Amino acid sequence: MLDIISHDRIVVLDSKYLNLNYLNEHYQIMLTIACRDIGQPCDCVLSGESEELLKSAAEHAVNDHGYNEEEIMTPEMQQNIKSHIKRV
Repeated sequence: MLDIISHDRIVVLDSKYLNLNYLNEHYQIMLTIACRDIGQPCDCVLSGESEELLKSAAEHAVNDHGYNEEEIMTPEMQQNIKSHIKRV
């Protein structure tokens, strides 16, 4: 679960339904993802806003970890990546 504190309420989002664009547009938060959190032996930590971060993570996985684009774009892999994104 991801808790976001707004001015007048707390919004709880299940990471399964995490919409990064919505979070960025409404809460303007910076997001990060670390390869080690996903189980990769890599010190890379990426940060960015919404879909920009997903694109960067996918490019890194292809370029540095040997994944192909088809593997990265599967719903399961996208969910795995999203589930490890943290807000700063």
